[in-house]
Amino acid sequence: MTYMMAEKIRNIAFVHGDFPFGGAEKVTLDIAEYLAPMGYRVYIFTTGFRKERMPAGKEYPVKILALPQKDVVKSRADASYICGKIKELDIKVLVLVAKRLKHIDLIRDTGVRTVYAHHNMPFHEARAYIDRAWIKGRRSPLRHLEWLLISYPKYVLFGQAKKREFRFYRESYDECDRYVMLCDEYKDEIVRRLGLDPSVNKLRVIENYQTLPDRICYDKENIILYTGRLSYADKRLDRLIDAWSLIYGKLPDWKVLIVGDGKEKKNLEKKIRKAGLPRISLEGFSNDPGKYYEKASILALVSTYEGWPLSMTEAQANGVIPVVFGSFAAARHILGENGEYGFIVEPFDIEAYAETLYKVATMPENESMDMRKRITEKVRTVHTMESVGEKWKQLFDSLIDNPGK
Repeated sequence: MTYMMAEKIRNIAFVHGDFPFGGAEKVTLDIAEYLAPMGYRVYIFTTGFRKERMPAGKEYPVKILALPQKDVVKSRADASYICGKIKELDIKVLVLVAKRLKHIDLIRDTGVRTVYAHHNMPFHEARAYIDRAWIKGRRSPLRHLEWLLISYPKYVLFGQAKKREFRFYRESYDECDRYVMLCDEYKDEIVRRLGLDPSVNKLRVIENYQTLPDRICYDKENIILYTGRLSYADKRLDRLIDAWSLIYGKLPDWKVLIVGDGKEKKNLEKKIRKAGLPRISLEGFSNDPGKYYEKASILALVSTYEGWPLSMTEAQANGVIPVVFGSFAAARHILGENGEYGFIVEPFDIEAYAETLYKVATMPENESMDMRKRITEKVRTVHTMESVGEKWKQLFDSLIDNPGK
């Protein structure tokens, strides 16, 4: 598809931590790719650019701007750097990707319009605070005592985690011109929990889109696949290991591949080794997950919470059948009814999850092929670049063309 170049370039920027890091960064790159032919120039402020982790085989139309102090949330120097670049490059819109900046008022004084992009399920942070404190409590007897006497009473009994979470959402909402959520259920929850006036037109719903690979391989191997970050609070890969321990004996010609990296890697390795589980391996990070999707039959997702996981639509685009816990509203947006475009299991029933993996692994070939073709067609017609990218373009155009609204 080709477009007439706009008479004047429209400059926008995104604020990230390390780049790339996960799904949110891929979304930014996809937005940039869609907008570039229509006269948009995209800049990315980042605390650390990791070029070796950029998606393989493609050059994206973005300009990386490295922040000097690498602390975009708290650093005044980083905020001042952003202000300088906004003026120098005539940046009209600044997208804060799940970041609330301490010095946002300094940045807004430049006249730039701001968008807060929420890339996860709303109000998951309180659970994350508690989980992180609990993880620290496992490291030593002293840490465990700190958990019992300080962290647990503070975060759980006295509700500090929820109070901190509410304050974060209220302030991040008040400080932006637009607030973007991933589905209507998330938007409705924000309105309800914050007590927002529905007549105030600040919230937007923009899902993630998914491009199809150049070639879809339907001749799959007996592989159960996970791709993504290895972290505890959200991803909980220990659940997948537990599920595999229940069925590996019944699936002697199947294997589990865990593709990704993160802080939980050593704990997962230890758990697999201690259980003596065969045919399950940690593959490490890959900037070319397509080579795994091409071969895999099943995508496994066992998260406590997610926003709009790209791994699910990436799997569908490659004819890989997702099996997920129904722990986030977007699961049904992506998978439809259970068994339509994938399988949804009641959270967090490990036995039921294992049974569903076994059911999908042993489906008759004609049934699994029908589903693979059905889910790829769904991605082709629903999660299109044109429909989702156009929502971002309309959002940016409205902010630039109507500076006072």
